[in-house]
Amino acid sequence: MYTVDWQKRGLPRIHILLWLEEKIIPGSINEVVRAELSDHDQDPTLHEIIKSTMINCGVINFSSQYMLGGVCTKRYLRPFLKETQTGEDGYPQYRRRSPEDGRIAVKINGNDIDNQWVIQEVSVGVSKFNHDQKKVYDDVLNNVDSNSGQLFFLGVPGGTEKTFLINLLLAKVRS
Repeated sequence: MYTVDWQKRGLPRIHILLWLEEKIIPGSINEVVRAELSDHDQDPTLHEIIKSTMINCGVINFSSQYMLGGVCTKRYLRPFLKETQTGEDGYPQYRRRSPEDGRIAVKINGNDIDNQWVIQEVSVGVSKFNHDQKKVYDDVLNNVDSNSGQLFFLGVPGGTEKTFLINLLLAKVRS
């Protein structure tokens, strides 16, 4: 069972209810969901997407609707954790390694941002594209690089990751 809604940042969000035969372990969660800045050298596109769309807005805009009396209503800053933990309530506390544990920090609007501000996201990048997505991605970027002014239309059914593809393209073009 699932439902899809749209966040104010323009990104889709899906709520899924799954029944599992075996209890999920924290290591399995880390393979799919991350709450950390990615390494710019390993995946610059994903790094830019996380930096531009997955940082809690309170650090960037203290007049955000999520800030009440100088405190974030979404409970950020989140604590650093070396490993993902599963709680008795069923909600995981995602791994958020500190800069002291070798993780990176970035500057946004003059503020030092680390993993305490990162909104959890599904851990995928350009390397996860299927053949057709990779072709569209390459074609669009080639046209942008050559300044040839093409018009592209993605006429594909829902659920084929158009938003994911577009967000990666926008992050790449803006970087």
